[in-house]
Parts: sequence; structure tokens; C-alpha cells
Amino acid sequence: MSQNGKFESRNKSADSQEKPVKKGGMTRRAFILGAAGLGGVAIVEGTGIRKTAGRLYEKYKEDEFNENVEKEKGEVRKDIAIGLKSEQKFDDLLSRYNNIAKQLRHLDKQSDAYKEMVHEARSLSWEIGKFYVHRGTHAYGLLAESNSSAEKLGENDSAILALSVARVLYREGASADIFERRELQYWHNCSMAYLELENKSPEQIKAKFKALFEYARAEGIKISKMPLEQILYSLIDDDFDFSLKSADVESVLNNNFPTWKQFLPTHNNKDSYGHYNDLSVLNIFDLNRLKAIMVQLRNRTFVSDIFRYRDDDLKDTSTELGGIIPLPHKENNLRVVPATNTGDNDAYVVPNKLTVELFAGVAGFHFHATKMQETPNAQGPSGGDHAFFSPGVVFSSINDSTILVHFYVSRDGKDIQGKRQVKNDVVCLGEIKKNLE
Repeated sequence: MSQNGKFESRNKSADSQEKPVKKGGMTRRAFILGAAGLGGVAIVEGTGIRKTAGRLYEKYKEDEFNENVEKEKGEVRKDIAIGLKSEQKFDDLLSRYNNIAKQLRHLDKQSDAYKEMVHEARSLSWEIGKFYVHRGTHAYGLLAESNSSAEKLGENDSAILALSVARVLYREGASADIFERRELQYWHNCSMAYLELENKSPEQIKAKFKALFEYARAEGIKISKMPLEQILYSLIDDDFDFSLKSADVESVLNNNFPTWKQFLPTHNNKDSYGHYNDLSVLNIFDLNRLKAIMVQLRNRTFVSDIFRYRDDDLKDTSTELGGIIPLPHKENNLRVVPATNTGDNDAYVVPNKLTVELFAGVAGFHFHATKMQETPNAQGPSGGDHAFFSPGVVFSSINDSTILVHFYVSRDGKDIQGKRQVKNDVVCLGEIKKNLE
């Protein structure tokens, strides 16, 4: 980070430092024999041949890697096709289950027909459960809204190449974690995020994974335990920095958002906050997303959109208004996604379309703007605002020219009685003004 309060990545290119070839227990001569044999050259002792052998060995490894990537392209395309079929199967299973549930309401619970249908419903429920991915209180099955981006992905050679490189690199890195084989899976709901890889070259993907592996080793974290959506976000965010520290973010907050420490939590559900304005509890993925949001909030167009949509939310009393904060390099416009469930002006039920876009963006957002001057007990995230797959942002209306901003991520845990309890780690970014200077 520079002294002017702007973020600067400290990651180095994957090729910036040449690493010595590991001998892996081989003798010097055995290594030279093996490498030279691959290249079909004569054996001559000395410095020159050692360098030649090393280059030949590296060339062999590069050729092997490229060959694996070419094979992986076919596997990626197969996974995309399976994902499209699986979504159809998932939808069919849900329809059958819901149909049985309706029929059960009209049957005698003591009848054989009822018992048989209950058994079938349980079997379907078990089968349906295999399609879900869980994070905290959120569970997402396969979404039909992913189909269009999956179809585009299947025709996008650049994105498939980048994803294939990522999967080969991941397989090599994760193999050191566990004895079983692990893959960077294809999840149908992430198809829009996979498409974001289309502008990433193999060299960029390699550099990203080099930084990821170095971070994981330094922190004692297993690559295989990192959620897919976190790894994927680190690949699609051009400015993702594995060397970013909470102190760096705090410094920029102090410089660019001077009111961030002035606001104590006032929401009725503030007891649901695990930590407030404590950046040390945020992991590297949280910090980078927060950094991306802060970059957007310094953009005049982006802030103008926030106030425009705040005014729209004041007019619409059927629901809270929400949407997606895009990656800074994509666009500077806030993306509003209309709610599909309406009727409650104190809630924004996340639509499936937004869920798909969340994986390809920075964070979800919604407004607390039932009135121009929202009361303090409604400012910030409520107890029901949960953000697990990506962070959330709440824009609370203070007055015509001022909006208060809160960033939050959710943690799943238990209280002292052992009951499930979700806590939000919240960071207040302070006020933003309509006329950004």
C-alpha cells in the first residue's frame, strides 16, 4: 500500500524468481541421465550439460503440463454438459417431491398408501440433498438461472482454457493435503463466475495459484479445505492480493472514510453482531472483497447510483431493494436485481438470479430506506441478514444527501446451550455523500 492511501498489490509474478530444481532424492548423475535421456542428447559431465539437462527437464514438465491442460478441456466440457442435465434432473426430483407432499395432505396417516408415499418422499429427499451446497444457514441447489451462462461457457474457448489450467494446478497443489484425489469442481451455479476467467491468460492463472499456494503454506491452511467460491473469487478479481493485511485496509479506511469509527452499532439486532469494526477477524478473502467495495465507493458514478436507487427504494413499499456490487474492472454501475418475493418492505428475499451473479461479483447489497431518515435502530445489518457465500452490504438512508454503509460477513456457530447461532462480523464504512468530491 502506498502512502497516499491507495492499495498496491505486493504479489510478484510467478516467473519473477527462478527456483532451483528439486532433486527429490536422485543423485546428480541419475538426474542428468534421466533428463538427457528425455531429450535424446549425449551425456557429458560439467556445468554446461547440467544447465542443458535442467532446461530439458523443465521443458518436459511444461510439455506434460500442457498435455494435461488439453485433456482437462474435454473434462470441463463434460462437466458443463453434466451440469445442464443435472439441473433438469434436480428440477424433476423437486417437482415429484412437491407433488407427493400435496397428495399426503389428503391421505389417512394410518393408510398403507400414506406410508408408501412417505417412504418415497424420504428417498426423494435424500436424492435431492445431494444436489445442495451448504454454507452456514444457506443451502443452494442447482439453479435454472445458471443455464444460460453455462451454455455460453461451453462455447467460450478462452474461459475453458483458463479453467482447465486452474484445475490442473489445483490438483497438483491439493495432492499434498490429502491422500485421496481432489478436484477444483465444476459447480453449475458458478457458471457466470467461470465465464469471468475468459480474459485470464494461463500465465496469469499460474501466478494467481503460486500466490495462493504460498499463502496457504504460510498460514498452515489446506488448499483442499478452501471453499470453491473463495478460490474462484481470487482468480477473477484482478487486484486480489494474498499479502493484504488488516492494517493496510484500516489505513485506507482512515484516509478515505474518516467517519468509519464514529458510528456505534444501533440496530435492534446488534446483539447478533459477533465483532464490530474489528478487521483482524476478517480472512484474506473478506479483506479483498472489502477492499474492492472501498474502491467502488470512491467512484462518482457508483455513488450516484447508490443515491438514485435509494430514492427508488423509498417509492417502492413492496420490498427492500437489493442487488450486486460488481467487480471494479467490470463496470462502475450498481446492479439492481428485482426481488421475486414481495409484500414485505422490511426484507429483501434474494432471488435466484442474484445468487448466480453473487459468485461473479464482489458482494450483495440491499437498502434500509423505508423513509428518508431511517431510524438508528434500523441502520446496518439485521439479525436475519446473513451473508455466507459472499459478503453483504447495507446502505442505510440518513437524509437526502447522506447514506451510512455497513459491510458484513456471517459466521455459523452455537450458543452456550449448544443451539445454532449466526453472528455477523460487521465493519461500518461511515457516511457517503451524494455529491462525492
